Amino acid sequence: MYLCDVDNCAVLSFKAQKQPNYLLFFTIFSSAKLKLLHLKLDSTKDTMKSVLKELFISNNIGEYWTFFEPILKTTIQINPIIVEEHSIPIGQSKIGGCPDLPSNIAWFANNDYPLSFIAQINCSEINQFDLEKRLPSHGMLYFFYDQTQQAWGYMPEHKNGFKVYYSAQEEHLQRKTCPPLVSPENFFGTCRLEFSPEISLPYKEYDFIRQQLPPDVLEIYGNMAFNLRAARINKVLGHSDTIQYTMESCCEWVSLGRSEAEM
Repeated sequence: MYLCDVDNCAVLSFKAQKQPNYLLFFTIFSSAKLKLLHLKLDSTKDTMKSVLKELFISNNIGEYWTFFEPILKTTIQINPIIVEEHSIPIGQSKIGGCPDLPSNIAWFANNDYPLSFIAQINCSEINQFDLEKRLPSHGMLYFFYDQTQQAWGYMPEHKNGFKVYYSAQEEHLQRKTCPPLVSPENFFGTCRLEFSPEISLPYKEYDFIRQQLPPDVLEIYGNMAFNLRAARINKVLGHSDTIQYTMESCCEWVSLGRSEAEM
């Protein structure tokens, strides 16, 4: 799952299964990948950049590092660990289960039908990993999505199909009870979360990437980037891990009240 930092938009992406043709590229740079994934939690942005640079060089695309370096983004990697919800203190970050909301805030709904609860992030827990301090230093971020009607976000009227809510309140929260209208298949199991800082690469299908890279280099880069995120798909901030095509322009267009068909 990816929580995208597009203004006024929440983009949730779920990774499909790996494709076998990527295994060859994994063997080419597996040692460099292991170095990246085992950086200490106090690693600096420069340290992580140096490891990525090695990765570009080892895949024979080092000459393009100067193009990519300025557009790298820091990200907060999320490692979800399946647990029973009662073991997670109220107000702690988690995926799934029931949200811990302020007492005056009800479970969010779309046309009176409750949204599925996706996750809550306690900003105090991730502040030390937010290397560029782009998020609030405290408070709670909540994410909901209409799993039943599955609003795709192509039309302005789909805006009620998701909800991203920020509250500065971290204490005196209430763990809400799941509404009866949320079916079992739309209620997600609970995971506690561990965090670490990393750097994310831009999606290969971005226009500005495709315009800069020859086809053979684009293929190598795309597979390299895919394998870096293959087992690390849950994160906050950074570049989006898009499933089919770039989405930022569509998000911006819809936020202005236009439908995708008008693009």
